[in-house]
Amino acid sequence: MKKNIFYLILSLLLISCNLENKYEKNLQTMSDIFKQYMQDNAFKDNSTIDFLIFQPIKYDTVFSIVNDIRLMNAYLKEMERHNKQVKLNNLKIEREVSLFNLCKLTNDRSGMNSSKRDITKLKKIQDKELKILDDISKHMDEIDSIVKQKDSTEIIYQLKVFVKATFKDKNGNSNNVLDTIYPFFDTNLKLLTTPNVSVEFAE
Repeated sequence: MKKNIFYLILSLLLISCNLENKYEKNLQTMSDIFKQYMQDNAFKDNSTIDFLIFQPIKYDTVFSIVNDIRLMNAYLKEMERHNKQVKLNNLKIEREVSLFNLCKLTNDRSGMNSSKRDITKLKKIQDKELKILDDISKHMDEIDSIVKQKDSTEIIYQLKVFVKATFKDKNGNSNNVLDTIYPFFDTNLKLLTTPNVSVEFAE
């Protein structure tokens, strides 16, 4: 009986040791992949990145919907940014309409023509901004549809890594970063990148 208990404890210790080794190996692999990803991105932008500290802390198992929510939030922030621009454009149009009416009252033909040109230009810009908002909304609907269809129990890994680094762009401008970053990986340790959803304001 004692011998059986001894072998059971030994087996549990071996399993625990193997799991710990696998965890540490995965942690280092994901850390290396993410560090290389940051370096490659800097290279593609003709920039440099100097890591003073790049310290992997841990990784956790999370549901994949967490990554979908991150992407949805990125689109949501972009939508809010462009909504503000639409409101600003509306104010500019209203101002030009008021100027046009004022010029009309004073029979200022030059002022009327100038305001009319500005109103036309602003309305074209506004149409483009509304198209951008519509595209963002469609992307969000697509993500929502994917989330509803996917397996809610699907898991991925979330790495936690502390980074202290200096970025220098192609113009020589430098930017210091001191942050904890949380990249995602699938169970095959493939980095799940979030696409850049930022869209420039219409002109």
